[in-house]
Amino acid sequence: MSARLACLIHAANVHSEPGSNPSKNAVSEEEQRKLEEEEQRKVEEQIKLEQVAEEQRKTTEEEQRKKVEKLEKEIMERNRLIEEQKKQLASYGESENLQKKLSEVTKQLGGRKKLQQRKTNRK
Repeated sequence: MSARLACLIHAANVHSEPGSNPSKNAVSEEEQRKLEEEEQRKVEEQIKLEQVAEEQRKTTEEEQRKKVEKLEKEIMERNRLIEEQKKQLASYGESENLQKKLSEVTKQLGGRKKLQQRKTNRK
């Protein structure tokens, strides 16, 4: 990550004009160096803050992606279970229908047996 340093105003002329107070206007090299160091420190702090913010954003995105994946897996599993239950219900419905048909056939056979018994008894 690159950063631009803020422009610093360097003293162009360390000699004061006649009649002015040189102690107030002149910026010593030591003071200028301290100002530059302070500015550099601020820039470095800002870069670190931006890096931390980027890491947090990446972490948040990763956590959200994992949550989405987990929810998608849960949905797929629930859909699978629903399909399984549908098949079981259909199978149960088929069994119930077969039982009804068997009952009907049994009744019909029972009726035929009675009819045959009557015919046999008449003879």
